[in-house]
Amino acid sequence: MKGNELFNWLVEYHCKENLEKCLPYMREGKVHLYGQPLDERRSHRDSFIPGLENELYTGVLLVANGTTLVDKLSEGDVIEDDPQDLHFMGAEHKEDFFTYLSEEQGNDGAHIYDGVNKRIARVMEFNNNPPLPEKAPVYSLVPPNFLSSDGSVSPKQMGVKTRLAIKMPLAYDNTHAYQIKRTPYENTGIGKVTHFGPDGLVEEFFFRYAPEHQGLFLNPEHKIIGVYRQWKREAGKWNSLPEEQVANPVEYFSRKK
Repeated sequence: MKGNELFNWLVEYHCKENLEKCLPYMREGKVHLYGQPLDERRSHRDSFIPGLENELYTGVLLVANGTTLVDKLSEGDVIEDDPQDLHFMGAEHKEDFFTYLSEEQGNDGAHIYDGVNKRIARVMEFNNNPPLPEKAPVYSLVPPNFLSSDGSVSPKQMGVKTRLAIKMPLAYDNTHAYQIKRTPYENTGIGKVTHFGPDGLVEEFFFRYAPEHQGLFLNPEHKIIGVYRQWKREAGKWNSLPEEQVANPVEYFSRKK
């Protein structure tokens, strides 16, 4: 996996913390809650039914930029928080970042990352309508299979937080947005990790139950692998660059910090 630092940290956190929380609820590689399996298509079709999102871990929406982002968001009424009241924590190292996310468990909220000073803070919430360029093509900024692996769920069914993750890099220069989603994707009942830039989806990571896999597993007992995709949109067509890759856990998690 190539990815950038924040994305890689979120992926590793998702693998080491969130996946572990899901394992006790797995049967044949899929999370079961309330007596039923979590399914990517049903979660969107029947979103009004409780328990169709993965409630075993906390979702994350992280907006990253430099030192001026907080002031811009406050001035534009995108956040209601007073910048002076935000409690920033140092997040220069992966361990600091993981500690912060763990302490925020239960707060399914939004976070701002100051990439210059390597610090992070939680905001109460983002306004869902940041100042966008006219006729911003929000729904075309993800590939057709973004919400379901077979492409059967239209991107127009994406949730508010995902739309916001797409909008923020459109509204503010040099801004990127990241998510750990709770909506199930693929066949495990667990959400994906996403990274959005000004051109839409940059990269994503998700879990797959793959008992036929011949290489290393993220979790051998449940036959779970990690899948990484890097995306590029050209002439209105989405291409995965290169084709999806199975994330080698030994190689990935043994990287230098």
